[in-house]
Amino acid sequence: MHHETLKWLRYALVYRGPHGVAQEMIEGIAMSDDQLIDVKGVAKLLNCSSRQVWKLLASGRMPDAVRLGRSVKWRRSDIQRFIDVGCNMRAYG
Repeated sequence: MHHETLKWLRYALVYRGPHGVAQEMIEGIAMSDDQLIDVKGVAKLLNCSSRQVWKLLASGRMPDAVRLGRSVKWRRSDIQRFIDVGCNMRAYG
């Protein structure tokens, strides 16, 4: 992926707070269902650690991720549906 594209993608996923501190958008604004979220955002929605998200993904116990180059993201709608069925992959689909 081109360097400028990566720079724009990072800016699209992070905004600068009033003191110049990067904060994830998931903390501050409502997210659309089609939005892609990173491992920290998924961990926050699942109320677990980022490490636990990676373990769940590796074991096939959570929805597949979307890969953008080396970046790994999830569709918010997939994670919300996963939560709605009680974080159960059999019920998920």
